[in-house]
Amino acid sequence: MTLRMYANLKKIPMENVIVNLSHDREHGEDCQACDDQNPKVDVIHRSIEFKGQ
Repeated sequence: MTLRMYANLKKIPMENVIVNLSHDREHGEDCQACDDQNPKVDVIHRSIEFKGQ
């Protein structure tokens, strides 16, 4: 929504925005607050694709 408002304000032609998210749980070697023997942390990967001029 913020991207759309900014594009409209600056009169940037933008047809579409596509956001892809994926979630993983990876081993966290530096997880000091974890109680488990094999701590895992949440990792979110994102990609943003803009369509238009």
